[in-house]
Amino acid sequence: AEMTARVTAAADATGIPSSISLAYCGKGEAFAPTNPTIALQAFEHARDVAARSGNRFWELMAVPRIAELQLETGDPAAALRSFRQMLRASRRSADLIFASRGMASLTVALEKVGRPEVSATLYGFLAPRIDASGTVMTQQFQDSVARMKADLGNAFDICMGKGGSMTQYEIE
Repeated sequence: AEMTARVTAAADATGIPSSISLAYCGKGEAFAPTNPTIALQAFEHARDVAARSGNRFWELMAVPRIAELQLETGDPAAALRSFRQMLRASRRSADLIFASRGMASLTVALEKVGRPEVSATLYGFLAPRIDASGTVMTQQFQDSVARMKADLGNAFDICMGKGGSMTQYEIE
């Protein structure tokens, strides 16, 4: 706690938005395992600073973590709003590498709130992009996909096919 306070204070003192966002993202990561409330506040501050300065990179780094923490702390509706913000922040960039973690987390969120068909469709869109980038997803994501496969049976493959044929615009 003391170290993150020193680092964020030093970043704040610079007045450089990217440094401030980086420091608060670091604070969020440091607190995420033990105090999700503090972590959420840190990521929200990082996002706000990044958004005000027009820094899409740090905004795209913070928003998926905000959504993940909202999900962990039992606020799936807020998490879904944050995922929507993530998609808007990406501004339909063809480079989805930064949004892939957030989209994978959205897949988990949709499955958790009882929308496995929508989740499997998003996974169908995301799967080739994850495989192509070599991105390793979380255990929570892998568990969610396994539950969807078991719950949906053959419908899982149908949803996957539908998602795989969709454009990014259609997914948003």
